[in-house]
Amino acid sequence: MQEKPFGYIVRAIAGPGEVPGSGGGGGPVILDVVKVTPDGKEEPVRGLRFGDIPSTAFRDILEASEERTLLNYRINVATSASVIAPSLIFEELDVQKTREIVQKPPIVASPLP
Repeated sequence: MQEKPFGYIVRAIAGPGEVPGSGGGGGPVILDVVKVTPDGKEEPVRGLRFGDIPSTAFRDILEASEERTLLNYRINVATSASVIAPSLIFEELDVQKTREIVQKPPIVASPLP
């Protein structure tokens, strides 16, 4: 395992056509992601997308969950798709900044501790 100063936990990605203007190069826009440091501290991050994900990246999967998640999305007006997939931990994936405004930060801090 690599000794990195942080990693990302991606909890949600946008489906094709879900984010206006996201059809440019690279992979899907990341909707919910946190930056995690070695001490376990999580910090929300906005404005990221995956870079191109080559099929060879799937050779470097470190772990896959036993739990599966059903993902439904629209490919175009007439076609939809469903995928059942586990959560995956990759050794390395390319993450890029994006110009799309996917989610604005909250105006007021959470009242929860």
